[in-house]
Amino acid sequence: MKLREYKAALVTLVILTGCHEAGAPPQASLHPALGKPWKGLDRWFYPEAKTEYSETGLAQIYTRPGNTPLPDGEVWSAAAMTGAHQTLQLPALVRVENLNNGRVVKIRLNDRGPRDGRRLLAVTPTVARILGMGKNPTPVRITLDPQQNAALGYDSAAIPDLGIAPPGRGTVTAQSLDGRDRQVFDADAGRIKARKTLSAGEALPPTYIQKPVYPFNYYVVLGSFYQHRVAARVATRCQALVTRDVGDGANPAWQVIDGPFPTVEKTDDAQSRAQKCGISNPRLLVR
Repeated sequence: MKLREYKAALVTLVILTGCHEAGAPPQASLHPALGKPWKGLDRWFYPEAKTEYSETGLAQIYTRPGNTPLPDGEVWSAAAMTGAHQTLQLPALVRVENLNNGRVVKIRLNDRGPRDGRRLLAVTPTVARILGMGKNPTPVRITLDPQQNAALGYDSAAIPDLGIAPPGRGTVTAQSLDGRDRQVFDADAGRIKARKTLSAGEALPPTYIQKPVYPFNYYVVLGSFYQHRVAARVATRCQALVTRDVGDGANPAWQVIDGPFPTVEKTDDAQSRAQKCGISNPRLLVR
């Protein structure tokens, strides 16, 4: 082979190899992950495996370099229906409801974050678009479905600590982002009932269901207490209110809250005040 022909063949091989690498991201090696306590920007987080979980808070959009390996063995993708949570086991399937517009999506949690303790959830740009989020933090409700996660084979009680350091019923309508695809299906029939229905690393569909929208306010929870006198002392010190918590007798019966607040900025200020008052982990409540 002549030198000129050899160089041309070599260049062609390099181009083809580069194209192959760009179109074939690293394969995920999925495994359950919990991880050790880790420090965010303003507080510590303590991962804990849960079988039931429902919480309100603020969601934000986040990005990573493409194909970044994640704690559960997946690789990050801006196009994936995935997100980051500070403490739940990974991976975990959750429903996320945008309280501003009633859109509900299903995503897989596979990363740790956000580092800002005033935020509850970080999602990919694709999830944000499907949910109708803007650039500002969005009020959401996150719900963990124990049946769906158990069907994937991730028993919360059996999830090991891998020492990973942080870096409705009835019919519903599912609609794609561009509005072309619209499906009506039975919510109960659509549940994941077996591992073969959806593997944990499989792509979730970029669709949402629509729920009614109700008015809400922002509050900051300073803590929950078994004894009223203890809650009263904290409320007095931090200029907050004591309310009756909804419990079953085994959970704390009194809650210390501050609010209501009309904007996210006001709640951020309230959380900062709570930390200055000695509350290490204040949290946002939307109701």
